[in-house]
Amino acid sequence: MRPSQIAAGQTVSGQATFGAFPPNANVDLFDVRIVPLDQPQSFLASLRAPGLQAQEFRLHHRSLLAFEAERLGLTPPKPAWPDTESSIAGAAPVRPGASPMAPRCCVLGFVLPKRVCKHAVRRNLIRRHMREGLRAHLLQAPDWPLEPPVLVLKLTRKLPETFSSARSPLLGRYVRQQLQALLNQYSARLARLPVADVRSLS
Repeated sequence: MRPSQIAAGQTVSGQATFGAFPPNANVDLFDVRIVPLDQPQSFLASLRAPGLQAQEFRLHHRSLLAFEAERLGLTPPKPAWPDTESSIAGAAPVRPGASPMAPRCCVLGFVLPKRVCKHAVRRNLIRRHMREGLRAHLLQAPDWPLEPPVLVLKLTRKLPETFSSARSPLLGRYVRQQLQALLNQYSARLARLPVADVRSLS
């Protein structure tokens, strides 16, 4: 979508508003935690991992390495067994290795080179929208791996020159739409993989 096609309040068809909770969402259902990625070796491992592209943004994703989990204190909890009575009553089965009440964690990093985004206010805008959108995504996603994934958002080229101001509302909407597209792609890819195969993404 070209920047000129973005209208005020416009969202992609079939998608929730980026960074907003659905009306029926129970925000207390999950313990959501977004942990910053801050080690150089972790960034190098992430940038070698598979990535998804949406315009100027690329989202690299991989599984959490053992030394990272230990350092960050993100050891996955033991999977909860599904409630037998709920299963008999016709409730949706719990995917092996996942629990609807398990904490939802994600390790998030950014690669926003100054040569492609020289304005600090724009870099901060990207970080803020990504954190807000990811938090909403963690709450809305029907399932999430017990082992926290590592996501690194990279800005691969300059944002369109159409946005002359770093504080342009149109720029904010454009960034939100591209990041929403990346998270939707990642969610769709994750849903196609069995839990045991998520690690193979790295």
